[in-house]
Amino acid sequence: MSDLDAKPAPPLLASTLLALEETRDRLRLPPASTGLASLDELALDGGFRYGEITSIAGASGMGKTLVYYCISHPAAFACLEVLAFHAIASHLLGHSKSEVAFIDTTGSFSPLRLQSIIAFRLEEQACRQERQANHTSYDHEDKAKRGGIQNGRIFLGQATKLLDRVQVMRVFDFAGVVEAMGEVGRISGTKNDRLQQSETYEAGDQVQVEEDEAEQDGMKKVVEDSQGESLDLSDSSTSDKSTDLEIHKENSEVQATRMSMIVIDSITPVVNAIILKDQNQGQSLLSTTMRSLRHLTTRHSICTLLLNSAVGLSPNQTSYHRQSSSNASIFSSTLGKPALGKSYAYCIDTSVFLSRVPKAREDAEKEYTGGGGGVKVGVLEVLADRYGRREGRWGSFEIGAGGLGIRDPEA
Repeated sequence: MSDLDAKPAPPLLASTLLALEETRDRLRLPPASTGLASLDELALDGGFRYGEITSIAGASGMGKTLVYYCISHPAAFACLEVLAFHAIASHLLGHSKSEVAFIDTTGSFSPLRLQSIIAFRLEEQACRQERQANHTSYDHEDKAKRGGIQNGRIFLGQATKLLDRVQVMRVFDFAGVVEAMGEVGRISGTKNDRLQQSETYEAGDQVQVEEDEAEQDGMKKVVEDSQGESLDLSDSSTSDKSTDLEIHKENSEVQATRMSMIVIDSITPVVNAIILKDQNQGQSLLSTTMRSLRHLTTRHSICTLLLNSAVGLSPNQTSYHRQSSSNASIFSSTLGKPALGKSYAYCIDTSVFLSRVPKAREDAEKEYTGGGGGVKVGVLEVLADRYGRREGRWGSFEIGAGGLGIRDPEA
């Protein structure tokens, strides 16, 4: 068909689009938790949202994606990895048939660590249910006294079964990431075709009811297109409603088996490689790929997490200034900003920044007077939020013993 034969798309009533969007909102999964309720509420308004792209970057002092694991310190700060794995655990535990696509660009994915975190969450969940049954409060320290991570090993078998729903895709370059995204799109499309038909039916059925009521009043809903032709939006079909409702119920069950979380660890090296090779072409490829990822994320209500690095000055450099305008954090002691620049920032929905700050005033004095030894806590802050009001919100946390759990900082 030539361009001259192309016809304009027929107009749609805004009420039809609204009904379709409301249907998608009802079917959208609740946010994926970070593993700490207070952090979810204070900073993320519930957790990482489905249908959005969230970028998580680590500030200077946090290390790169998976490093900075201090063996001598029980509260190891592999924060990016821990947060991502807790989000995966929340997804697997909260949605019994939903799957995860983990796109590994660094070769550092640790199935043993993910298994341990899932087992930790299973034990935590069991302890909480036990205490609720006994009408007592939940206490992490008491849990640790009763065995902690040792007792968590009894849940490793269940955690291993949950790993059957995590598809790990090992890629080596930007082209591999694109191919992996295409595979996720094919999987999601196959499992969600009937769901999309169900959404269309529900939205169309609501509009049909409104039209029937209007016709009873002697009215007929018609939309005039740009050529002056009338488009009758009434549906003359009289399909069996009970059959349609059964199909809709079945399709709702199909939704639970979809691929509804994507984690890319890490987006930084593969993007940097193409940008360093050719700046203009690299930025163009990044923008095109991110648009495709956005379409995939919003169409199938996927929770997409992109792990990113940070760039910035080191406090050991002579050019370091604590009040530098190039630092993205609201905390003056936090250095740097997310990598990949503004083009990348425009393509994501939520930008999350992780850092470590002194826990108390005396810790800050030790840290910045050259003495060192001050205690630090992790901070998660939202740098940007396209659709909500989370920008500028933050919460603090600590990594528990063994580097598995996330907890509130101790007083």
